[in-house]
Amino acid sequence: MAPIPNVIEQPAGDHIPIAIAASATVEAIKASVDSKLAIWGLQLKEHGPQTLADIVMPESYDAATLTVDGEAIEIVDANGMPNRRYLWSPTLRAVFGGVLIFSGVHVWTADTKGAEQRAAWRSNLDAIAARAPDVVVPGHMATTAKPDASAIAHTKAWLAAFEQELPKAKDAAALIDAIKARYPDADMGIAIDIGAKVAKGEMAWGKP
Repeated sequence: MAPIPNVIEQPAGDHIPIAIAASATVEAIKASVDSKLAIWGLQLKEHGPQTLADIVMPESYDAATLTVDGEAIEIVDANGMPNRRYLWSPTLRAVFGGVLIFSGVHVWTADTKGAEQRAAWRSNLDAIAARAPDVVVPGHMATTAKPDASAIAHTKAWLAAFEQELPKAKDAAALIDAIKARYPDADMGIAIDIGAKVAKGEMAWGKP
């Protein structure tokens, strides 16, 4: 399925949930899961979920931190981006970026439709970079990508390229061609294929 924002697979206390997410994110997932299944079930076939019974629904978790092996991990809200968060480990100086950070692949923008939210995304990337992390774990990355700050730079540059090419492209096909020309070696082509159609109004994302 498409990236589901900010689902954290992490034990919490005596009860060990399979996945946790903020309450608002859980509600957003519940509201969109049927339409996402209708779209991605056809795309993924036997390689992905086909019915609601196949979906692992995260449990609500609204604390500002979680603890792993005795270490506190901060859950940081992304400013100006509903249902977007990342994890910060002060001890490891590590960022776990979720759907905010990509490396070596095209960036998923279908769920971030407006220019204002994409601008907020770039600002959040600046804030993450300002932490000077030693380790950066993207939500999606190429097999050759390094888990370091280059992922932040890649995501920000890709988003800037998307913003530059979007108004110049007459349609989604032209936008796809322009971005693929700028990033010929990037994996995850489905991200730009769908993202371009949504941005150019040729596809109503989230509807079957």
